[in-house]
Amino acid sequence: MLFLEMHGYGYLISGVFFGLHCFFLGYLLYRSDYFPRILGILMVGASFAYLIDCFTNFLAPDLAPVTEWLVVTMAVIAELSFALWLLIKGVRPQVKG
Repeated sequence: MLFLEMHGYGYLISGVFFGLHCFFLGYLLYRSDYFPRILGILMVGASFAYLIDCFTNFLAPDLAPVTEWLVVTMAVIAELSFALWLLIKGVRPQVKG
């Protein structure tokens, strides 16, 4: 059982790094001219949801079911909209000249 608990804590720690990844990705999407700014804002919101969920699981495990819904909602909205944008619209750089 010790290794299962260690795996769970390791997964939560990896969630912190994924939340930081989503934050920087959202910042780059926001600053980019190739993507709508709303995608960056949504991705930054999802990053905060991931970070809140990870820290809540460590500090107040009783509140974990509440924050899981926050993560599911924000992650689905942000990551699905980003994926659909890439699949449907794509990135087409403007040719200058």
